[in-house]
Amino acid sequence: MSNQKKIIKLTGTDGIEFLLGVESIIEIHWQPTQGVSEIISRAAMATKNWATQTPKEIWEQINS
Repeated sequence: MSNQKKIIKLTGTDGIEFLLGVESIIEIHWQPTQGVSEIISRAAMATKNWATQTPKEIWEQINS
């Protein structure tokens, strides 16, 4: 049985936390010069979010 989470909580570049459905994540790109992750997810259309967490931190949050 998988312990993978279905929803994770991330912090946007504006400091406001937001929830993101794990199943909707398409890609995560680390932007080292800006210190943020670009997260592309799907809903009715593709959406882009920016989070202060690294891809490794996001992976650990999903799979903890």
